Amino acid sequence: MDLNQSFEVLKTRDGITVGADWFQGRSLFSGVTAALMLAKLQHILDKPRRLRSLTVNFIGPVNAAETVHLDARVLRVGKSVVQGEVHLTQDGEVLAVLLASFGEARQSKAVQTASKPAPAWQPPQNLPTQTDLGGLESAFLYYLDLRWSEGAQAFSGAERASFGAYTRFQNQQGDSTLANLVTLADGFPLLWRGLGSRRASPKRDGGDGGAGFFCGSANRPSLTEFFEYGLFEVF
Repeated sequence: MDLNQSFEVLKTRDGITVGADWFQGRSLFSGVTAALMLAKLQHILDKPRRLRSLTVNFIGPVNAAETVHLDARVLRVGKSVVQGEVHLTQDGEVLAVLLASFGEARQSKAVQTASKPAPAWQPPQNLPTQTDLGGLESAFLYYLDLRWSEGAQAFSGAERASFGAYTRFQNQQGDSTLANLVTLADGFPLLWRGLGSRRASPKRDGGDGGAGFFCGSANRPSLTEFFEYGLFEVF
C-alpha cells in the first residue's frame, strides 16, 4: 500500500492493513510501524504542531498482512508543549507504543556550536541500489532506495560501526511528510552509536545532524529526493 494513502485512511479509521509487501523479516517494517502511529497522533491534535521528541518501543512482531489498530490520545496540553501517546495493537495485544512531544518555538539561551562540514561522499547517482541487507532479502526494499557510500555495510562484521549512505523512497506517490521521514530514518540497520542525517545537497554545504534525522532545509523535499544518512561514533 502507498504510505500516504495509509496516512490518509487513519484520519477517519483506527484500523488499517498495510500489506505483506512492507514486511521486514517476520514483522511489519519498523519504520512504517512508527510512521503510522505518528500520523494517527497528528490527526487528533487540535492544530498542526512541531514535533520535538519521539520515542517508540517495539514490543512484538506485527503481521503486515493483517489489520492493526491504533489508539491515539493526547496526554496533556500545556502552554507550549503537547504530550501524546499511541498504542498499536493486533489481535488484542499491544505490539508497539509511541510517546511524542510537540512544542511551540521559543527563545533559548542554549549554547550553539558551529556545524561540522558535510562529508565528501560520492553522489548517489554513482552508487548501486541495495537489493538486500547483508544477504537478507526484505520486502520493504521495494519502496526504499538505499545506497552505501562509505564504511561498513549492514551485517558485515566490521570492527567499526561508522558508515555513510543515501536513502529515498521509490514506488511511492504524493508529498513528503514528517511521517515519511520517520519511515526513511529506520531504513538502515542501527548498530550501537549515534545517528545523524541531513538532506543531500548538490553544493554539499551545511553540517551533519548530530543525533537525529532532518531535512536541513526550509523547503519540503520530494519523496524521490535523496537524504544523507550517517552512522558515526560520538564518544
